[in-house]
Amino acid sequence: MLRTLIVFLLPTGVFGQAQFQFTTFTIPGALTGEGSDIDNPGRVVGHFTTPAGDTRGFQRETDGSLTYLTAPGDLGNPFDTRANGLTFNGRVVGTFYDTAHQTNSGFLYANGQYFTFNAPRQPPHAGTVLNALNERGDFCGYVQAPPQFNATAFASENSQVFYFNFPGAISTTCNAVNNEGLIAGTYVDRHGVSHGFTRTQAGLFQAIDLAAATTVVQQVLCTPEGNLQAGTEIRGLNDQGVISGHYFVPADQPGLNATHAFERLVNGTVWVIDVPGALQTSGGGGINSFGQIAGHYDLDSTCREALYIATPATRP
Repeated sequence: MLRTLIVFLLPTGVFGQAQFQFTTFTIPGALTGEGSDIDNPGRVVGHFTTPAGDTRGFQRETDGSLTYLTAPGDLGNPFDTRANGLTFNGRVVGTFYDTAHQTNSGFLYANGQYFTFNAPRQPPHAGTVLNALNERGDFCGYVQAPPQFNATAFASENSQVFYFNFPGAISTTCNAVNNEGLIAGTYVDRHGVSHGFTRTQAGLFQAIDLAAATTVVQQVLCTPEGNLQAGTEIRGLNDQGVISGHYFVPADQPGLNATHAFERLVNGTVWVIDVPGALQTSGGGGINSFGQIAGHYDLDSTCREALYIATPATRP
């Protein structure tokens, strides 16, 4: 068993408004969409919802062409397949509703084939969400087991799966793993506030909270989990240790303009990412080695969404 050490990081407080170039796009016929990850060539994976209530995964090539992803075990009514991460050689991981087993399962998509993954040593009806995969084949995500179905993170190392929770958390999700074996994710405390974290291969935790993030749980429009949100969420991590995600601030109006995406450099500097003209930029997704970030933003209060790629242009 790996030894666990804990280091609590002081809140990050060096904020700036860097210049980003934005490529925005929508999925034809979609109501909402989320850009979950981006690789070095600039391909993006994520998911979108349709007016019929179906959720489908997608992979967007650099020329804008789209491949739609639906795992074979997802038989619909409604469909629910989500692409969460990808590697430089085009392997995609994600999760789908496994109709036969009536729970979530993970999947790997490679060379046109799907492979199902369920977290080992779990009771019946435990759900598996597979979020990330690195070039070495290490992966991570989280499992939700009965009866509470709170999230417990898992990761693999040398083909062995292990489980962990941030100490004191009521739920922990692993959202990214880089080629150095560093893990990043989000945990939720007993007050319902989200916090980012990293975990080394030696089991060393760092909590990461942005200084501008509110710790007061509030209603935030166009977000899941009952629309009650607060704190910092980490969604991406590259090989240089640069982190991406989003954080919640006190709303300008009830539920509005309460989220901002961010990029956090290894020296603790945080660059805020807001798509021009957006109601709110709520999805800081994955980040590649060039600092490009994929995500999504809300177009208006009806929660129509579009997706973006933010490319760093200048640094003040």
